[in-house]
Amino acid sequence: MCRPSYSFPASISPIDSTAIYDKSLYEAEESGNKFETELIQAITGLPNIRWWHRNIARTGFAINGFINHYPDFIVRTRSGKIVIIETKGDHLANEETLDKLHLGRAWQAQAGPGYRYFLVFQDKDISMTGAYPMSEFLKILAEL
Repeated sequence: MCRPSYSFPASISPIDSTAIYDKSLYEAEESGNKFETELIQAITGLPNIRWWHRNIARTGFAINGFINHYPDFIVRTRSGKIVIIETKGDHLANEETLDKLHLGRAWQAQAGPGYRYFLVFQDKDISMTGAYPMSEFLKILAEL
């Protein structure tokens, strides 16, 4: 019997990384934009956060559906909840963003009670379940 030969990389590393934020799951994480950096700094300050990970763009965890969606962050709380976070600048409240929100919420429903999906804007409130301005999201996250 002929077995296929596979070659797996020794590791998957971000192209651009940073190691300056507390509670990171890894020694270095993929760097992000100004808003993402602001959000992760706030998240690491919450006492209920066990670890966080900056999902590597287009190679990390993906929610597959009618689009392939690579959320920005994966967070684990001390209570054991896994929180998937997609960040969006306020100017990006468009159809593509809503598609990601719908797919993420469908994923959450299938994943079970230990998993959450959130779309986080800097300040914008689009008044949809699962999408929040950063200040409101941080209050919700602190309770998980």
